Amino acid sequence: MKKQVVLISLAFCLLCSTVVSSSLPILPASPTGIAEVCDSTRDTTVAGNPGDILYIYDVTQACGEQGALGVDYDGQYIYVTGFYNGDSLRRVYFFQKDGTYLSSAIQPTIDMGWRDLAFDGEYMYSSCGPYIDKWTVTGLPDQPAIQFVDHILGPLDMNRGLAYDPSTDHFWTANWRSQIFEIDRNGNIMNTYENYLAIFGMAWDSYSIDGPWLWVYTQDYEQLCNIAQFNPRTGEYTGVEYTGGMIGPYGIAGGLACYQEGSHAVLLGLTQNGGVNDTDVIFGMEVSSSPLSIKTLRGGLGISSLVENTGETDLSSVTYELSLEGGLVLFPGAPVTGSIDSLPAGDAKRIHAFALGFGHTTVTLSVQAGGLPISKSGTAMMLGPFIIFNKEGQI
Repeated sequence: MKKQVVLISLAFCLLCSTVVSSSLPILPASPTGIAEVCDSTRDTTVAGNPGDILYIYDVTQACGEQGALGVDYDGQYIYVTGFYNGDSLRRVYFFQKDGTYLSSAIQPTIDMGWRDLAFDGEYMYSSCGPYIDKWTVTGLPDQPAIQFVDHILGPLDMNRGLAYDPSTDHFWTANWRSQIFEIDRNGNIMNTYENYLAIFGMAWDSYSIDGPWLWVYTQDYEQLCNIAQFNPRTGEYTGVEYTGGMIGPYGIAGGLACYQEGSHAVLLGLTQNGGVNDTDVIFGMEVSSSPLSIKTLRGGLGISSLVENTGETDLSSVTYELSLEGGLVLFPGAPVTGSIDSLPAGDAKRIHAFALGFGHTTVTLSVQAGGLPISKSGTAMMLGPFIIFNKEGQI
């Protein structure tokens, strides 16, 4: 049900912030409490295929917020927006990636405040009306303060779901069952796409090998927390669906983000009322991993490696970087880079690089297709052009 909040002045809001430190525990169950719910849902009980849930943290227990809405990750901190913590103030909460709660800052917003979040690598973006606000945070982790930078006039009265595509510098947005809009930084509509889902959160996945994908977190189906994959190249849903992270059988979709964890693409989502006693939770869900495998890393006259495609899809433009750290490296003077033009599914190809030097060194090979890299390292002795790996370094 919706919780009405009392409006307060912007000047008072900017004076307030809180600092606490606690860990988010993993939960057990879930009913219904304070949440922003779409006023209608699809008449179907078709559920998606669940992805692997990596973690679920109880936001409410950690910081007291009972009306959490949006979530994103800036590479160091998790941001959570909320509109009800026992008072009429709207806040942004900050967590470490391991779930440790750090602090909060007051939003310069009205009504229920910011919903979903998007991050462009430097600034956060969010909306609580027709404008998409651009902002940053100073003073993290202990004394955060939100600094408003600019805003973009969006295509909707509420630009609820938000995602950012770094390759085009475009934003994607939708509000419940509205069309999906692709806009530029000036708010110009570049494309519109048909949509039949009740979208709350959006996330841009530029990491998956077969991507990019737009993921949406929707209040559809029996559980009201459905994650669906949208193909931005065709403008259609792919039919790939997952159930969002929650404890027990019930939850309500909130914000969504996507980040890279090693060789995995992870969705970071917020489920309203997804925990025990109506608490809100954030979760991590793996949606893809690199199909590449470094089978060997061998010495001899130079360094060679066997890279295999263990997936079911043929790969093109597999890039690699080979570096040596330590010892007297005469050649190469910089990391060796290159690419494999084609690597069919189930096939393996060899990489070879000449090296010249003396002494102990650490050899690291990084291989990448799409946005998900993998790497292997080993220690070796350089004897001129000959590389002799230590037993523990031989892969």
